[in-house]
Amino acid sequence: MAEECGTAVDVRGDSICVETSPIDMCGSCASKGSCMVAEGVKARRIWMRNSLNAVVGDQVEFRIADEAVVGISILFYAFPIVMLIGGIFLGMKINTFLNVDRDLSAAIFGCVALAASFAAIKIVSGILEKKRNVRPELVAIHTQRGDVKS
Repeated sequence: MAEECGTAVDVRGDSICVETSPIDMCGSCASKGSCMVAEGVKARRIWMRNSLNAVVGDQVEFRIADEAVVGISILFYAFPIVMLIGGIFLGMKINTFLNVDRDLSAAIFGCVALAASFAAIKIVSGILEKKRNVRPELVAIHTQRGDVKS
């Protein structure tokens, strides 16, 4: 599991919003030297359950399961590309049935498949949001006074 640190910036009910810099989050990644994902992004905000009762301004430590990071990365990055390419090939194959130009059919089916992938991601994201093993977990609080709670 990857453990990260950040600052509590918002508390709503039993949830907390933690702001962390991409450099901190990417510190343990093997591709950090060649990855351009974090360029230009100043901070990322992550909502999680406030199981340790942190308050705004606390430095908090949280963990995210490696499987969750990989699975969500595949869902958000690879799935739309696969759907786009699949839609293009499908459009190229069935253009004769539709009596449409091959390239036009490929473009239309590619765009429709890409849009469908975004709709599927929205649905799956809602389902995954409820699963406990996919959500970040608060591990420790380093309060403004320097105390550590865990």
